[in-house]
Amino acid sequence: MDVKIPIPGAPPIIFNLEEMKIEMLEALERGSHPNGRLLNGRLVVVLATPDNGTSRDIAIGLSAIPAGLSTEEHSHPAEEIATVLSGNAIIYMDDVPYDVKPGSVIYTPSMVRHRTQVTDDEIYLSWWMYAPAGSESRWLPSRGFEEPIATR
Repeated sequence: MDVKIPIPGAPPIIFNLEEMKIEMLEALERGSHPNGRLLNGRLVVVLATPDNGTSRDIAIGLSAIPAGLSTEEHSHPAEEIATVLSGNAIIYMDDVPYDVKPGSVIYTPSMVRHRTQVTDDEIYLSWWMYAPAGSESRWLPSRGFEEPIATR
């Protein structure tokens, strides 16, 4: 997926979810993506971030989690919105489980502890946004994969 996000004031860009799904599955199989980080068997890709000038206030990315895996419990200063593209999972927010499936849109408030546990044999793919940007820093090689600073 050759996505070029324009500078502020330029025309918007259209992301194609089907193309993104295919690219993420291929990248997961390869074990790498030029804009992503492989961590404990799962892949996170940052598509837009102020860090590289592709956005001003928001971060946009994709996650791929193979069957049987889970994210680590974490929290971050940004609010997060994620849309499930494929796969089924349970998302635990402050220890409360929520079943999600393709088409689910998840809102995670700032600093809420959360993790995603894949619950079937299909790779779980999600498209996510952080606002304000900054929490994506842990996925950026240019930022040394640093964890965001909690400010609440």
